[in-house]
Amino acid sequence: MSSISNTTGHAAQSVRDAASHARESVLEFGTQLLEVLGRMREAEGQGVDRLLQRLGLQRRGGVTQPIAFFAAGAVLGASAALLFAPTSGSELRRNIAGFWSTKVDKVASLVKPVLRSVEKDLGDGEPAKTNDNGVHA
Repeated sequence: MSSISNTTGHAAQSVRDAASHARESVLEFGTQLLEVLGRMREAEGQGVDRLLQRLGLQRRGGVTQPIAFFAAGAVLGASAALLFAPTSGSELRRNIAGFWSTKVDKVASLVKPVLRSVEKDLGDGEPAKTNDNGVHA
């Protein structure tokens, strides 16, 4: 009886070992497959780049980089204009604060009626209460 249990135990251990080995083999195969696919994609891209280079062409870049450079240039240009403005610092700060407060007030005056009508349409017929800054209370 003990030889049967030993054989069963040995067979179970052999099955576990085979399953573990199979799992490792599958993972290794998947890793190698991904490496091969990556190399193929890289080689394909290099072939296209070489062909374009021989024709005197290049790949077209994305649109985000030029937009980011334009925005950064605009910010730097506006900063330089403010730094070299012929006004004192305190007067310049007052002018900037006044400019922004008028713009914010204009936007708020345009948006408040629209918000009220939307709230009236969506709500129970009464607009939601807001504080002086237009924030819902």
